Amino acid sequence: MHNNEWWFVIIDIIAALTDAADPSDYWKKMRKRDPDLGTALQGEGQFVPPLALECATADED
Repeated sequence: MHNNEWWFVIIDIIAALTDAADPSDYWKKMRKRDPDLGTALQGEGQFVPPLALECATADED
């Protein structure tokens, strides 16, 4: 949540929608096959490497 808007990481969406073993690689290959895809999304925001953040989940004690 940012400014009352939902923001998602494209890699997380790819992981949720596909059975890709490596969602980052899947995304790279998608952009390679369709160069317009990568350029179209660049206007929507900055692409940066994801941060490795640890957080507790409901399953953890």
